[in-house]
Amino acid sequence: AAGLRHAGGAVLNADDPLVFDLAGSASATRFFGASAAIRASMPADSNLYGSGDLPGPGVDLAIRLDRSEPDGGGRAVTFSVGDSSLEVRLQVPGTYNGYNAAAALCAAGVLGVAPESAVRALEGLRPAFGRGQVIEYRGRRIKLLLVKNPAGFNQAIRLLGEEEAGAAVLVAINDLDADGRDVSWLWDARVEDLTGSGHSFGTTGIRAYDMALRLKYAGIEAWSEPDFTAALQR
Repeated sequence: AAGLRHAGGAVLNADDPLVFDLAGSASATRFFGASAAIRASMPADSNLYGSGDLPGPGVDLAIRLDRSEPDGGGRAVTFSVGDSSLEVRLQVPGTYNGYNAAAALCAAGVLGVAPESAVRALEGLRPAFGRGQVIEYRGRRIKLLLVKNPAGFNQAIRLLGEEEAGAAVLVAINDLDADGRDVSWLWDARVEDLTGSGHSFGTTGIRAYDMALRLKYAGIEAWSEPDFTAALQR
């Protein structure tokens, strides 16, 4: 926060109270955020620990995310920019990537990039490996979603909820150094939201049985195969 006093300005998410609070430390700020309807659909600490109005939504937003809908493997999003609107077709999934795009558009505006140029750049971005990437394997279309913490897992669960019933879901959980040895975070994710989804579930990886147990407590039956290669053959 102290470093912001010497910066030319800051681009801040008005919907995150911790980020919004940094505005008091910045010499100049521009805010981005989402409409009330989208904010209501997104998980927030206030849903868990309290209620009431947060300070962020009352500020003027340079960029506002107004619409976020599935569009093939990506996302169709609409932004309000002053009195105008921008339609963007992202190649990456999830409303959270709509927020990322809002941040990019807001920063582009600060740097003097024309909105049309920023939109073209956003529409040309492809998913990084494992982050909403879609691949073909033995004639089947596979979507890869990285999960490493409850927040990320909850977003993946939201995406699964948008899939048509009948998808085959394989959850791979490891506990190597890069993953983190403690997998208790699985119990903080909203796995129960997958109950009744109509999907079939399997688990794999070093902690396949931990994930299967988490699914079982959510009322979801799953098969388990710790060997990833063998699991893919099922």
